[in-house]
Amino acid sequence: MAHGVYRKGHWPPNSPDLNALDYHVLGEMLKAFHKLYPKPKTIPERKGALQQIWNDLPQTVISRAINVFQPVVDILSIRCKLCSESF
Repeated sequence: MAHGVYRKGHWPPNSPDLNALDYHVLGEMLKAFHKLYPKPKTIPERKGALQQIWNDLPQTVISRAINVFQPVVDILSIRCKLCSESF
């Protein structure tokens, strides 16, 4: 873990909190957060800043994350179908 955030490409096993889609969106949010000036200092200020960043996040960022992750979903769908057919 680097600076309290998982490195790109490192997906903690059995984590309900992170998934591959989160990495793309989180990366964009972190870029926007690091551009903030002045930096929010308190937890309520940080929550407010992150909420505003989320609200301002372009749909293209979310769409790109979905498009990147779609092949994984497709493979899992095929595997599930094959497994269910073998029973």
